[in-house]
Amino acid sequence: MPVGANGEAVGNIAKAKAGAIDWTATINLDPAGLKGVKLDTRLLLQKSSLRDPFTGEKRQWNGFTDTVAYVGVRHDVAGTDWAWGADAEYTHNQPSYRRNQSDKIWEGPVWATVFVEHKNVMGLTVRAQVRNIANARSKRDRSVYTGVRGASPIAFVEERDRLIGPIFSFSARGTF
Repeated sequence: MPVGANGEAVGNIAKAKAGAIDWTATINLDPAGLKGVKLDTRLLLQKSSLRDPFTGEKRQWNGFTDTVAYVGVRHDVAGTDWAWGADAEYTHNQPSYRRNQSDKIWEGPVWATVFVEHKNVMGLTVRAQVRNIANARSKRDRSVYTGVRGASPIAFVEERDRLIGPIFSFSARGTF
């Protein structure tokens, strides 16, 4: 919120709104002849709106996640203690705004994972997985203005694009 001629502070906006559709489903594929296979899905679509206190323009909320799409498959192999699976998730976020800057920081846009699991290793469930097989990245796009954003020239732009790389993990869970 604007404070004085050159300040800003955290505060409440007089009017803002948001709406969402959040759909999730787990689909068991046994009836289709794929024994032990299940599909998990999620689709989140959100929209927000407010009048920017510095520029007067309509925009979405700071850092608002407006889209998430997820699909995962798991196959528990019939007659064995083995399972395998994979999933992928896409996420999109809105930038954050201050008096003199806009800033968007995100990872992705797609995260994907594969795993293999054994459900009885001395009574434990043991899983090996590899995350980030779709090469998600860590990114930042930031514009800093010499004065009030939208009414002043850009002082500098910061762009970051970092490789995250694959993430290998091994886990054991249960009691023994």
